[in-house]
This record gives sequence, C-alpha cells and structure tokens, in this order.
Amino acid sequence: MALYKKAGAQYFFAMGNHHDNLDMWDSKYQEWNTVNVGPKKDIIAGWEKAARNNKLRFGVSIHASHAWSWYEPSQEFDGNLTKADGVGKWWSGLDPQELYAQKHIRSSGWSNSGTIHTQWNWVNGASIPTTDYCNKFYNRTMDMIKKYNPDLIYFDDTSFPFVAVDNSGKRSITTVSDVGLKIEASYYNRGANKNKGKVDNVIFGKILNDVELNSMVWDVERGIPDKPQAKPWQTCTCIGQWHYQAGASYKSANIVFTC
Repeated sequence: MALYKKAGAQYFFAMGNHHDNLDMWDSKYQEWNTVNVGPKKDIIAGWEKAARNNKLRFGVSIHASHAWSWYEPSQEFDGNLTKADGVGKWWSGLDPQELYAQKHIRSSGWSNSGTIHTQWNWVNGASIPTTDYCNKFYNRTMDMIKKYNPDLIYFDDTSFPFVAVDNSGKRSITTVSDVGLKIEASYYNRGANKNKGKVDNVIFGKILNDVELNSMVWDVERGIPDKPQAKPWQTCTCIGQWHYQAGASYKSANIVFTC
C-alpha cells in the first residue's frame, strides 16, 4: 500500500463482493463470506487498515446485486445443492441457496453459449429479484458501511443497484429503486454527521443520467468520456484484458495512465 501511494494514488478500492455473491468481510447477513470459508479472514478489514495507515481514502466496490441473474446457469449444477449436501464437506453448515439464490424463474435472453444479453437495467427479459433478495442486499451493504465507514463506494450497476426494480420486486422502469436511494441517503447522512454537516464521501456508478450525476460520480468502465465533463468522473480498467483471462499481455504504464 505504501508503494501504491508512492506511485501517486490518492484513494484505494477493495473488492467487497463480486457476481459470485461472496462477501469479503465478516458479513452479518451473508454466511458465505471470507471469514467462514476460503482464507478465513476479514479481507476488507485488512485493506481498510492498510489504506488508512497510509493516509489514503478507502473505498469498497459492491457487485453482488446481479448475482440473481448472472448465477442462473447454476440452476443446472451447484445451484440445486441444499444445506444437507454439505455434511462432511468444507462448506458444512452453510446453505448453498444463500449463495446461489436461484429458486426463481430463469431470465429470458440467454444464448446457447451461456452468455446473457445486457440486462443491467433489469429489462430485456431479466428475472426480477424478490423483495427478500433486495432487502438482503441492502442489509449486507449497510453492514459493510457501518463496520468500515468507507470514504468511497462503487456499485457495479447502472446508477443505483436495482435501478428499475421497486421495493415490492415488481418491474418499474421509470422509478429508481427504494433500495438504492435508502443506501445513498443513509451513507451520505452518516458522512455528514461524521464531518460536521459536510458530505465528502462519494458513491460511484455507471451510466448516470443528469439527475443521478448530482449525487453520484460517473465511472467509465475501461474507457474515458468522449467529451469534456463539467463534473468529476473516474475510469476503472485492467492492466491487461479482463483480470481472469490468463496469458494476456499487460498494457504499458503509459497506456494505463492515459486510458
């Protein structure tokens, strides 16, 4: 982290969870977390300590909202496992349904190759999450906020999580979800209360409209805006191709800096 700061970084993001639905902290609302399985340690706590010890702003990225649809191929495989199947296994005592969350009708739009069409707005045939699923996401995210007080949060969503799903689990294309607004309000209020009324914590999201730009910072995934912007923005990118692609060549330092 000291080397990262020496290179010029002013803030650091740690992965809170990804589309695999595993929380990387001692999660109160998700039993599938890195304290119970895998490394058996609180990953977020470690990164937070390292960032703050080096006087860096600390951020957490949250990607779990789309586990609902992205995990749907598991309905033909591990997504059908039950808690009873774990007896004597490394995951004994944990319920796979809490990880896979796949007791629902599968989204339309899946191709024969197993890829799904763009459904970031919960449209184009996406299966709509239940109220319980949305509420659990809210509780998990607020649990993380209360434990680690991140200066920054990135949601891997089109603006707010569940942007086109209201709190009853029904499709509502023109209404920003209650879940996202409740998280935003709670997060910014906590920041203001901590900082004598001044809000200096930040939420990032992808593909924001003019209204959302007033309360969130635009994240341009693996790219830059096509014209100057009046408001702050950031880009997130990889040093090669997607991180999980083995054998890919790395970009030069100059390309990473300019992209």
